[in-house]
Amino acid sequence: MSGAALLAMGFVNPALLGGLALVAVPILIHLLSRRRYRRIEWAATRWLLEAERETRRRVRLEQWLLLAARCLAMGLLVLLVARPFLQPGALAALLGGNTAAERIIILDDSASLAHRRGAVEDFSRLRDGLRRLLGWLGRESSAARVTVYLASQPQRPLIADQRLSLPVVQEIDRRLEEIRPTVSPARPRDVVSAVADSLSARPSIDRADIFILSDFQQTDWVPPGGTGRGPFEPLARLAQSGGRTRDVRAVLIRLDSAPRPNVAVTHVDFERPHRVAGLPAVLRASVANFGPQRAESLDARIEIDGAGMPPVPVPPIDPGAQVAVSLEVTFPDAGYRELALSVRGSDGFPIDDVRRITTRVQDAVSVLIVNGAPSADPQADEAHLLRSALAPPGPFSSGNRVEVIDPRELDGAPLDPYDCVILCNVPPPSDGAVQALERFVRDGGGLIVFLGHEAADVDAYNAALHRGGAGLLPLALEREVVIPPPSSGVGLIRSAVHPLTTVFPADAEGLSEYVRFRRYMTLAPAPAAEPAPPGGSAGAPPNVAGLDAGVGNDPDVSSAAPAGGARPEPTQTALVLAHYSDDASTPAIVERGFGAGRVVLFTSTVDLDWNDWARAADGSYVVTMLESVQYAGRRDDHLPSLCPGEPITLTASADQFETRATLRSPARPIDPDVAVVGRAADGAVGAPLRFEIPAPSRLGTYQLVLTGRDGSETLRPLAVNLDPAESDLRAAPASELTAALAGIPHELMAMDESFDGGAEESRRELWRTILLVVIALLMGEQWMAWWFGRAEAAGATNRSLRSGP
Repeated sequence: MSGAALLAMGFVNPALLGGLALVAVPILIHLLSRRRYRRIEWAATRWLLEAERETRRRVRLEQWLLLAARCLAMGLLVLLVARPFLQPGALAALLGGNTAAERIIILDDSASLAHRRGAVEDFSRLRDGLRRLLGWLGRESSAARVTVYLASQPQRPLIADQRLSLPVVQEIDRRLEEIRPTVSPARPRDVVSAVADSLSARPSIDRADIFILSDFQQTDWVPPGGTGRGPFEPLARLAQSGGRTRDVRAVLIRLDSAPRPNVAVTHVDFERPHRVAGLPAVLRASVANFGPQRAESLDARIEIDGAGMPPVPVPPIDPGAQVAVSLEVTFPDAGYRELALSVRGSDGFPIDDVRRITTRVQDAVSVLIVNGAPSADPQADEAHLLRSALAPPGPFSSGNRVEVIDPRELDGAPLDPYDCVILCNVPPPSDGAVQALERFVRDGGGLIVFLGHEAADVDAYNAALHRGGAGLLPLALEREVVIPPPSSGVGLIRSAVHPLTTVFPADAEGLSEYVRFRRYMTLAPAPAAEPAPPGGSAGAPPNVAGLDAGVGNDPDVSSAAPAGGARPEPTQTALVLAHYSDDASTPAIVERGFGAGRVVLFTSTVDLDWNDWARAADGSYVVTMLESVQYAGRRDDHLPSLCPGEPITLTASADQFETRATLRSPARPIDPDVAVVGRAADGAVGAPLRFEIPAPSRLGTYQLVLTGRDGSETLRPLAVNLDPAESDLRAAPASELTAALAGIPHELMAMDESFDGGAEESRRELWRTILLVVIALLMGEQWMAWWFGRAEAAGATNRSLRSGP
């Protein structure tokens, strides 16, 4: 806060100060009384005049003292009815002294204010500060009109343009008792914009004081990089709105800036896209330390469907740092599972010590291999080695369920039950097969393409699968390269860090000196602006993603996604993952997104015809094939975690499910079930149903209950967690807040300057003291008048005696 005087004076009835003109009344009476006498000299009084000259100075002093006492009494009587008061300088700066200004108050109720210091919640302190502020505003002017906003409800003021009468203050107090910090992400700019818009719509308002009570969390109130106004930008626009200048003042009242230590679980997800029943899955979590002290002696605990597992120690975390924690879990059965990972700590912000996710566990990853060169001889069969890598024979499962067909069976084959389709040296597919493949990938499926001699007719291949950039192939085929003996071929070099290149040695870019490629296809360079494939992300309906994506346990349900924040779709630009070690660095593995799915192109064969990769002793062939299916296969678009405050859209098959559904809260039965109605997404018969689900307002796991056509119930869990940004409880420095408010008149104060002092530091009226002073002054004036008169009479008697015969 700018430097303020220790005390400031004000008046309850300042208009009555005009009565100070009455101070002149005693002076006028004195002057008029002097004109009542006319001097007439005669001989008998000559001796009296001589005596008067001796006492004139004393009499004049006595008269001036009486006149001053009477004027001071008149002035004090006027002050008495004007009712002066004293208040602390910080409070004077807070209230501004302008009773004609519009008073707007914003109370921050974001999640960070749920932090506790001992047994006292930060929001409770802020709430008490608001009560005290309202009391001061009401005492300053009983006609003051106030509007109060909650930061989480910018369109619904707590009170709007109300005088602070006793009933209004009592109603505000009752509502404040019912308010608790929200768990939704903080958006201070929304409420500041709402205030600015409200004032702009009222041109009669020239002056406004905007009070903001908050912890001023740095992540919410300071713009990224510390430049710009951030949430305060609407105030600068308001000051110059309507072609005129408004007197807008911001008063920022913040909690003290003492550090608030906090350790939080900020992220939990699985290492690989697919979870398969009976196979271990690696769960990765990020644990961050937002406090000023090193965090030690922590452990992470995980619960699966409420059943706990042994804790895992968490490494010490330095201030401002985070560590990764890995846990291995195995799901015995397919279906949806809820996981909760928690870190036991002793900070005052426990709501981010646990993070929940939900996931779909498959019984297997379903793969369809289209074998372009089938043979009864396994050594000559195009797909034999690939099938053995993905689903090796024996008692141990790889988690893949593989089916092999020949190219003729691709026409008319249903692709929806599969997660991934692999084309192995197939001839150019028919138009019907191409359309089916495009629809499959566009809806989220994965496609892997291996080339071979069947792709020798590059024009036919490009016409079917590339189509000038609008088809499935990431890049157009160009020509076949054959490396003649005695050269053993070229190697494979990593071009990008990617899940498919994780098998490359950590200390080298090349795969292995023993893996050689003798034949491969070159690719045409990508055009400057390659058109997006039909049904790509540009054409997808906004804010909708798929849950289950039409495969696995429930093929007719698609995924939930928050409005305005759907899971990012695959990039539609070709990305080279690996290239050959030839002079041209010819691309060897290329990926591109197509709609919601992915296409991966290998420019050599999957068998030993053009390379010896499958013979590599390092096992890189098997690992890469398994990783390719994991990466390219249809993703479980069921979002593992959502943030509160965001609407959710879920789509489901109209053939399998009824239009009615029910949303169950984590606080059930305290919170009643909410009925949700599904409507056709495109308004057409047979189109998927779209369920618009209300924004969740609690942390925990919601259950969406879908009713099947057969009357059965299908449960879909939706995990809701605190926005990780809310876990960083650091307050914005005063210098950064001041910089953001540059050019806007403002005051910045901490609650301990005036608020924590209570009633003892509120304004003090002086009328009792003035009344006592007036009484004492009038009594003193009467005594002085008596005393001066007595002395004058005694003097006249003495003069008379001296002048006698």
